[in-house]
Order: sequence, then structure tokens, then C-alpha cells
Amino acid sequence: MNNTNDNKTSDLQESTNQTSSSAATPGAPEAAKNNTESTTTPVAPGLAEGTDTALTPETPQDSAQEPATPSDPAAQPVQSPPVESVLAADGAGSSSSTTLTEWPGAFKIFKIAKTAVLLNLKTFIFLILIGIGLEIISQTVSSSLTKMSTAAIAGLLSAIVSFVVSTFYQAATTYVNIESAKGNKVDFGVSFRYVFKRLINILIAAFIVGVLAMFSIILLIVPAFFIIPRIFMTLYYVIDKDLGPTEALTASWRNTKGNVGKVYGIFGVTILMILPALTIIGIPVTIYLLVMYWPAYAVLYNFITGQNSAPESTKALQT
Repeated sequence: MNNTNDNKTSDLQESTNQTSSSAATPGAPEAAKNNTESTTTPVAPGLAEGTDTALTPETPQDSAQEPATPSDPAAQPVQSPPVESVLAADGAGSSSSTTLTEWPGAFKIFKIAKTAVLLNLKTFIFLILIGIGLEIISQTVSSSLTKMSTAAIAGLLSAIVSFVVSTFYQAATTYVNIESAKGNKVDFGVSFRYVFKRLINILIAAFIVGVLAMFSIILLIVPAFFIIPRIFMTLYYVIDKDLGPTEALTASWRNTKGNVGKVYGIFGVTILMILPALTIIGIPVTIYLLVMYWPAYAVLYNFITGQNSAPESTKALQT
């Protein structure tokens, strides 16, 4: 019996020793791990584990991508010129103008008028020289008529010649002022031909305005301050819109409503510019200021017509 118990105890100790030696054998876990990995099916590159779908690599997006440029140039947006910049013409034949949405005032439009003059400076110089020449011719003709006829007839003929010449010249300068204020290049020869084609309507309109202004002054001086500013743009509408005399008079009366103060504002600034001429040194200053301010009323006319949605203006002379 004792032998049998000793044998069992000996067998149990040997079994325990074998288990301990097996657990302490180095490299056993690594071998088991390698056997497990060798039995695992490898995953092909580019495929997700457990599926046949290929992985799409992510492409980094450029956060500052430029928008695609349309192939059609007409589809590209066009930036409008700034409202405050009324004139921006560079070089011959260029045309650019912007309608004023607010009247800047009689003093501030000096810069706009000056830009208009500089745009067609050569034309304005020719107009000044031609005006001097026409005045000399008119005086010469009047003197000749006085010698050839009686005083009454000579005076009448002289008045007619002076009226026609001065109105023609005023219309030509008005046309140049309007187009310059719009930012258009214009030649003095074109202005003369343009006005000549409309000379009859221009003369009739100028005569009507002159008669109305004269009667408003003779009958009562006070109404003249209200009537003259309302009708003085008649010639502008005849020239620019190619309207008849009565239509132009109606348009001037209607569209200058509420703008009488602007008319007198320009008139007041003009008077201030003349004051330096009281001194000899100030004469060149006055000449410079008046020439550069010449298109002021044309700037006002363009403002009024744009404000009141007048018809499109007549462009270059149709030859």
C-alpha cells in the first residue's frame, strides 16, 4: 500500500515538472504566433480587408483653387466703372462716361469739367481761335453794311448776321461740351458739320428762347429769375436729342424743374472766377478757370437727362 502511494506521488511530481519546463521554454509563444500568421490568408495591396473593393487613395484638395475661366469671353463678368468717376478716357477714340447719381455741387464739378476740356483740348483751342476770328469777321461785315445802307437797314442786317454767326458758334461749342462731358472724343470740324445739318431748328429755338427771356425781363424782372433757368437748356435738347424747337422748349421746362438752384450755382461760381480779372495779374487766372469750367452746364445737362431717363443722346455725326 505504501509503495503504491509513493509511486502515485512520484508520477504527479514528474508531470508537474514537465509542465513547468514546457512553460519556461524560451521562444514557445513566438513559434505559436508564427504558426497562426502562416495560416492567415494575405490581403492583396489596395484591397480592404474582408472585401474585394479597391481602396481609392485620397487626393489632397487645393484650398486656393482658381475658378474656371469660361471659354466664352462674353460670359465673363464686366466690372462697371465707379460712379464718382464721370470721365475716364485715355487716348484717341476712347469713350467712357458714368452718369452721376448725386449732384456734387457747382464747385466740385470743376474737376469733371476740366477733365472734359483736357479730353478734347485741341478742339477747345480751335474753338477759341475760331470764336475770335468770327467776332472779327462779324464786326467787319457790320461795319461794311453800315457804309452801304441806311442806319436802320444796316442795323437790322448787322443784327441778323451777328445772331446767325453767334448762334452757330454757340451751338458748335455746346455740342463739343456735351460730348466732352460724356467722355467722347470729338473734332471741331465734326461739330460744325453736325450743327450745320440742324441749323434751322437751332436758329428757331434760339430765337424763341431769346424772345421769352427778353419779355420776362421787360415785363417784370422777378419772373426772369424763374423763367430763364427753365428754358436755357432748350438749345441742348435740340442739339443732343435732335428735337424740334417747341419739343426742346417743353423738355427743358419739364426737366429743369427742381434744378434751378443748380443752374444758379454754376452761374455764381462763374462770377467768382471772373473776379480775379479785376487785376492785371488775375487775368490769366480768370481765362484758365473759365476755359476749364466751360463744360459745366453740359455736365449739369447730362446729369439732368440721366436723372430723368431722357432718350439716348445723339452720337457722332452720321455722314
